[in-house]
Amino acid sequence: MYFEVAAFKDQVTIQWRLSSELPETHRFHKDKVDFDWNSIYIQVEDNRLEAGWKGWEMEPEPQPAISTPIDNNAYMHLFSGKFLIYLGGMPQIESNSISKGFYFIEKPRKQF
Repeated sequence: MYFEVAAFKDQVTIQWRLSSELPETHRFHKDKVDFDWNSIYIQVEDNRLEAGWKGWEMEPEPQPAISTPIDNNAYMHLFSGKFLIYLGGMPQIESNSISKGFYFIEKPRKQF
């Protein structure tokens, strides 16, 4: 299981795998955005993931850049605190582990 958010130049990629099914990948770009294009807002609610540049969620008729079904129970299980979560792209050392946050790759716990 994993959930990953990556940003490169004007493109954001959100990818996840919450079950044995194939990973989901979605992207959005800066393209003529009136919102804060350096902040990303993601919400998961009612088995739906919505995301875009910060500001879309405050509009009278919100139009997220991404709106797609997601297994809410599996998503909540991943972020339940039962898994070790690391900042993506960093060496796996104890000082970069966090219990919850924004950019994640789930790693299995060590068995002793």
